[in-house]
Amino acid sequence: MLNDLGEPPVFDLSDLPLINAYSDAEQWQRTVASILPTREFRNLYVHPLRSGNGIEQFILWVKEEVKPEDHHEERESFLILEGECECQIGTEKIRLSAGDYVDIPLDTEHMVRVLSPKPVKAIIQRVK
Repeated sequence: MLNDLGEPPVFDLSDLPLINAYSDAEQWQRTVASILPTREFRNLYVHPLRSGNGIEQFILWVKEEVKPEDHHEERESFLILEGECECQIGTEKIRLSAGDYVDIPLDTEHMVRVLSPKPVKAIIQRVK
């Protein structure tokens, strides 16, 4: 019976929801499918989706790595749409692939290393 309902509709790009552990990566992927990098890039490419009211969301493509960083005033989370990577959060290493969500605690150093042959594509969210 639930199969009769079909796929959830795409999100309105002018009114995106916050991502969380229950976010539907396939729905997000369909929503941003037409957005592609507009130029060649060596390692990182960022496409902004939303900025305002203390919330930033963007699509990030990563070919190799995201160098270590931490955030002191904004909480960062991401939802993987394509590819596979290893994320080190503090001393913990986790492997992420399409559909996985991670929330980075404040003041915690984290880095990402791409494991797949194709770039990782993710929705990144920062909330102040």
